[in-house]
Amino acid sequence: MKSLKIVFILLFCTASTFAQKYTFDNKHFTHDVGVFVGVYAMQSDYGQRYNFQSEVGNMAMSISLVHYITFYNRNDRWNARYRLIDDIAIKTEINYMTTDNLRHHGEYTIGGGPTSNRQKLRDMRGSVNLLNFGVSAEYHFNDLRSFSAYYSEYKWNPYVSLGLMYSMYENDLTTEYGDGDWRSDPTLLYTKWQDWRDRAVGEGSTGSAVLGAGIRYKLTERMDLSALGRFQYFFSDNVDGLNAKDRVENKYNEWLVSFQVGVVWHLNFSDPLRLF
Repeated sequence: MKSLKIVFILLFCTASTFAQKYTFDNKHFTHDVGVFVGVYAMQSDYGQRYNFQSEVGNMAMSISLVHYITFYNRNDRWNARYRLIDDIAIKTEINYMTTDNLRHHGEYTIGGGPTSNRQKLRDMRGSVNLLNFGVSAEYHFNDLRSFSAYYSEYKWNPYVSLGLMYSMYENDLTTEYGDGDWRSDPTLLYTKWQDWRDRAVGEGSTGSAVLGAGIRYKLTERMDLSALGRFQYFFSDNVDGLNAKDRVENKYNEWLVSFQVGVVWHLNFSDPLRLF
């Protein structure tokens, strides 16, 4: 965890240095804020890998609060044109994801009587609450200075993004098998999770990498609509609370795909942002 924190400190220091490099020319940054909501599907130890029902059946909700800094303003007297810089936005984000109904799907849940090992698999339920803090760089295919102008000919602006997140999670495990008290009687669980070393129920934190693609639509001069699809890979296999490391089918870290839509507001263009 110490090395992970060092990585995030270096990341923010690099972003700060990059921003300061252009402060003299820009005089100020352009700020946007936004709210996104959507759904996500986690690929974890719940469900059979590459099984469609495991993906669809374990979908849940997510919400994000975001802030963008872009390195331009619309007053041409204040800064020169940097073609690459005009296409880039740095996004900081707080993202919350939750699900209380992770289930096992796939061929290994089919068949077997009421006292079978497969029934134990069907009766397991998982829950995960995820709080992500992250920073991403977005590259927009139409430069943001032109896109933001009221007279702009651009209505659509596709983009790609790459970033890192610090993820805090809390998970839990329940079963409907027997009396449900698996902590007192681990044999109520499916065989490979009966050993405490193959479970990671509780709280924890990890890093994650995110890769996304999206598009903005210019609704008004001050407001954009945005849609974003994203892949998030966690640097841990403990996020879902199950961790049977010695099983080839469960040795992979968790990852998820998400889709969100949101609204982005432009706070300032040609004037420095003043909150007070």
